Amino acid sequence: MSRLIGLFLVMIFVVACRHSVEAPKNLLSKEEMAQIVADFAIYTQSSDFTRNMDMEEISRFVMNKNKAKGKAFEDSFKYYLNKPSDVDKIYNMAQDILLKDSDLEEYIKKKEAENKNQNKEEKVNAGDLQQQ
Repeated sequence: MSRLIGLFLVMIFVVACRHSVEAPKNLLSKEEMAQIVADFAIYTQSSDFTRNMDMEEISRFVMNKNKAKGKAFEDSFKYYLNKPSDVDKIYNMAQDILLKDSDLEEYIKKKEAENKNQNKEEKVNAGDLQQQ
């Protein structure tokens, strides 16, 4: 979640000095953007889901899930970055989406712990094989 906040803050500062941007024809609503941002947060934080996926695959999955085109998201993202109050609204809506599922954080922590244990077991097994 902090990675998501950091990304938005950096993008706001980078774009803050630009001139106002005209709304693109394919503009996604703030609600659509919030859902996509929430989905990115969920899928990038869930190491169980992302273990064998790279960011491109995750991006494709999230865009397909939300029936959004990458270009529309990119254009909308650039547009909203020029409106810091809109970015705040989108972020807050995304956070509300994430907080609606009270079990989500617990699930992610559980899966991360399981993966850490599995990684430890794999390292132990690899060490045993090297000793033989």
